[in-house]
Amino acid sequence: MFTKKNFKEQRIELGRLRTKFQYETKYLVEYLSFTSDLTEKKNQQLSDQIFSDSESDPEAEAILQQLFEKEKDALLSYYHNSGIVLVYTVFESVLSDLCNEVKEFTGAGFSNNCLSGGNLIGKSKLYLELVSELPFDLIQGEWARIGQFQNLRNIIVHQNSCFVGSQQSVDKQKHRVSNNFHAIKISEVYQRFYILDDALVVEFVDLIKRFISKVIDYLESVDFLIEHKESNVNLECVPF
Repeated sequence: MFTKKNFKEQRIELGRLRTKFQYETKYLVEYLSFTSDLTEKKNQQLSDQIFSDSESDPEAEAILQQLFEKEKDALLSYYHNSGIVLVYTVFESVLSDLCNEVKEFTGAGFSNNCLSGGNLIGKSKLYLELVSELPFDLIQGEWARIGQFQNLRNIIVHQNSCFVGSQQSVDKQKHRVSNNFHAIKISEVYQRFYILDDALVVEFVDLIKRFISKVIDYLESVDFLIEHKESNVNLECVPF
């Protein structure tokens, strides 16, 4: 028996994924706020301890003050660094979920993980462009800034927030970080950077929210050609 394929135009519904992402970012912001409060308390404890030690040993006051500034910067930076990494991980996860939803809906024969080269975020973006014709113009502004945060995250994860390599490479890294993130403090003594407030983390959260919202809105607005397979029906053969 010969059959023909039956394609119908159909739109994807991503309400569940949109709601999941909204709550993920909501709880993420609340977690970061909670962690920030704990960090501030720890910072105050450190300040009190330094003050007490300075009273006990006045001659060491200058040394203690220098140590306090270093430890305070490190403490705040560890918190904000982890925030950048955490937001990036959430972004990776939701983009991958979007790709999986589109793959299952369309019956595409390949996934974002099948694409070679690049990182997961880059492959997910390319996948959505291939299967849905996602226009780059729609996300161009956010994508450029995401790339800058991606570079920052990579230095945090792979270089422990330090500038490494040849002097030329170090100078290039410093210039890129200071140029893209004016609020970051760069230490020439320790050849590393410190993120001392949560403004960058908040910006990153808002950035991925805008990006994901634009992508979901677009995906729900386009028509996909979906193959509808008819169920096989067993007919009893009746002789003439």
